[in-house]
Amino acid sequence: MAGQHNKKHVLMSAEVYALAGDKDKATEILKRYGKNLDDLDLINIATLVRCIIGERPEFDPSIELGVLTACAHLVPDYNPVKDFLRLDPNEAEYSMFIRNLVLRDKDTPGRKDLIEEAIKMLKRVKDKDELVMDKVYIAAALKKVGDERYRDYVKELEGVLRGKATMKGATAMLLYYAFLKDKEELDQFLNTLTASQTSGGKRSGKEEKVSLITLLLNAYDYTKEAKLLDLALKEYGEVKWGKDTSEKLSVLGVFIAVVDRPEVTLSFLRELTDIVEIDAINVLALAPILGIAYVNIKGDDRLIQYVFSKAEDQGTKLAFMPGFIENAACEQVRVRLVLPEPPCSLGPVL
Repeated sequence: MAGQHNKKHVLMSAEVYALAGDKDKATEILKRYGKNLDDLDLINIATLVRCIIGERPEFDPSIELGVLTACAHLVPDYNPVKDFLRLDPNEAEYSMFIRNLVLRDKDTPGRKDLIEEAIKMLKRVKDKDELVMDKVYIAAALKKVGDERYRDYVKELEGVLRGKATMKGATAMLLYYAFLKDKEELDQFLNTLTASQTSGGKRSGKEEKVSLITLLLNAYDYTKEAKLLDLALKEYGEVKWGKDTSEKLSVLGVFIAVVDRPEVTLSFLRELTDIVEIDAINVLALAPILGIAYVNIKGDDRLIQYVFSKAEDQGTKLAFMPGFIENAACEQVRVRLVLPEPPCSLGPVL
């Protein structure tokens, strides 16, 4: 077991060398430690390192979707579709794959050949809500690469989305306006969306508000439109939570993971720790989202200091650090390489 642990750290050092542009050192480590792997984490780390230095990945059924799509963006001549299909994906993974292929982030489209592969794959998506969302991403990508076919998708989406009453439909609309329209139209849609939460002068209930907050935060996470976060904060302040803290914990976790304003993040962390004790068990669940939060708020050490001030003992602090560091590192890799999602798995979250 200790050998596997040490090998993981050695392979992660290869990732550091690869990111620093030292291909020779990364290759040397891969040759020595990157063969005949049977551990899921090791396989995915070694695969990502190969792709960072420009090598095509070796297929393995343990390769995670995030790593596979990262390789698609990192290796210029690599088409990941055949390898993806060999993973026996479920329907949700088809949509995730499509979206990850066409947009690396809100401003950076995937390669034109990857966008074409995503368009072909639309026929495999049966869920109508997911299909609408997939087309939002494709329309945005086509527009960003100067392909006039985006207008066909825009025309189709405008007709379909007007009739959407589901939260998935509303999320698609938010991203649609944030990706393809100007801020004035985004503001108009947000006004319509929040007005729909009021019926006959009566504010909507907790469940509807939680759904709206989650919708706004998910859209903010991808677009970073300040209006979305401001509205989510306003709606959060109006929720009457009651004694059941499970929904509040869930919403707090999303806020902490996506917000990039240090004072706001720390405020929500304080709220969360009023509900959840920082002990050896809960700290393991907190580590993943706090690792991402740390990167979002540009490495503000007050986050770590606060967790340590609330920790029960030294053992709790030691339990927190590995998951925190690993997830912060993974998020930094995503940002550095302009990837649609972190190329590694999060641990348990609250």
